[in-house]
Amino acid sequence: CLPLQEGAAVQAGQDAAALVLAEQESRHHALRQNPHTPSVSELEKALGTALQGVSMRAATRTCLGLEECAIAQRRSEFGENKLTPPERESQWVLLLKQIFGGLFNIMLWICVVCELFLAFVLGGDDKVTPVVLSGVIIASATLQWYMEMQAEGMMNALQQMASAATVTCHRMRDGVNVELQVLADDLVPGDIVELEAGQKVP
Repeated sequence: CLPLQEGAAVQAGQDAAALVLAEQESRHHALRQNPHTPSVSELEKALGTALQGVSMRAATRTCLGLEECAIAQRRSEFGENKLTPPERESQWVLLLKQIFGGLFNIMLWICVVCELFLAFVLGGDDKVTPVVLSGVIIASATLQWYMEMQAEGMMNALQQMASAATVTCHRMRDGVNVELQVLADDLVPGDIVELEAGQKVP
């Protein structure tokens, strides 16, 4: 009798896990749809949030946004509200690609090899040209690499400034609608955000 009870408990746990996964997949599918076509009630069901009164004045809003427990669950489920950056190559690998990559640089390096072949194998007397040409290639590639690193650093700084900006968000606290200033990275699907004209969508 005990093995049967254990088997039933395991089966019940598997069914519950499958139900949770199906619910998450349904919510993810709903979030991927166009949010402008469903009705308010359909959006509430898909996002698991309260939207009734979203078009009313602030003084009349009583139930708007997510509860704290739902916010913690969404954050663990979806993560932070930001794009996952791709894996970056090493700066030194990028520098080597700048020096030895590209069709034009490859042709210049072929010229350097030919000059060295003429100088050391065929007994030529021009040993300065390949050295100068190599220096020009390396200097040009290093300058281009440095400028790209500077531009990338500026872009990262702008992204950090954007993520550090706060937005006005409506959430539920103990059954009461409150207006909070929340970092853009801390938003979760289902949050109600107020945007003014010219403000960037977080």
